[in-house]
Amino acid sequence: MSDQWREYQVVINTTGSAGSATGTADSDPIAGELLAVYIDYAGTAPGTTTVDLDEVGGAGRKLLDKAASATDVTHYPRVQMQDNTGANVAGVYERFALAGRKVRVSVAASNALSPAVTVTLLVRE
Repeated sequence: MSDQWREYQVVINTTGSAGSATGTADSDPIAGELLAVYIDYAGTAPGTTTVDLDEVGGAGRKLLDKAASATDVTHYPRVQMQDNTGANVAGVYERFALAGRKVRVSVAASNALSPAVTVTLLVRE
């Protein structure tokens, strides 16, 4: 991998009733290491809003499962490493590597907002 940094922004609009509105949007295809995820909630998003990030296709990995919140935050998701037998290595974590896959951002338990959440993915390509 090179040391080129890139941001991918995903804007999620939600539809439905207050407190139960949902929405989904996909990033562009990403090839690189996921370094950070910035979640920017709309000023009127309720504290019940959940945000999930999942790899589309491939292994379909869960990248982030953000509990209910409405406070802007940056997360640094990592995956636990394993040895050559498939056993988890205690305390050893690495960045997620994405091989040209999209990231699906799903928002739930929110209000109908446009946008409800904007997610920025920082990637080293």
